[in-house]
Amino acid sequence: MPYSSWTADRVIALGSTTTLTTAGQILGIGRTKSYALARTGAFPVPVRRVGNRYIVPVVPLLDFLGIDKEFGGVRLTENDGSSLHGYTDIPTRPPHHTNPRKATGHGKRGNQL
Repeated sequence: MPYSSWTADRVIALGSTTTLTTAGQILGIGRTKSYALARTGAFPVPVRRVGNRYIVPVVPLLDFLGIDKEFGGVRLTENDGSSLHGYTDIPTRPPHHTNPRKATGHGKRGNQL
């Protein structure tokens, strides 16, 4: 889910790695251009190829953006391998769309002849 604006808190909350698409969104680069840059080694931050996927370490992304890695007393390091412990404001997905007819009880078959 793309965010309309990425804040330092949201970037830090990503943990130790993110996808190429997300890193591109943070930098204002589209998906197609991100993959083209990664293939040629020209993406602005280091990209790692893992199988058929690209992953981007968050620490170099934070450095590129000039975001301080100290946050809430926890220091992110490239070798950390974990996300921020104790960070409570992690972005979440919105709930799945539910059928409003089921929620209101309308549309049940109780009124048949």
